[in-house]
Amino acid sequence: CALVNDTYQSKGINSLHFLPTCPVGEEAARVRSFQNANPSTLATLGSVEQNIFTPTLYNDPSLNVTAVASMFRRSPLCVASLGPLKDGDVIGAHEDTVELLQR
Repeated sequence: CALVNDTYQSKGINSLHFLPTCPVGEEAARVRSFQNANPSTLATLGSVEQNIFTPTLYNDPSLNVTAVASMFRRSPLCVASLGPLKDGDVIGAHEDTVELLQR
């Protein structure tokens, strides 16, 4: 883990605050709440799966958060960027991603 191995500090990032984990679907609200409570913070970053992020932001645009990165072609969620599937190809996915893959 980058935190345990001091990767952030070795890159000159010395002031980090990690929020506790939260229930699925509350990630964007937690990020927004922290940023609102700490306006001098340059950036508040969070992690959420796209099939949670998109409907959450659609249902509450006042969260005013933006997706800025992804796991570039290394995540099962990136099936849209994969080439055509061949007979016998298998895509593994976490249970909360199955509905997204079936679309």
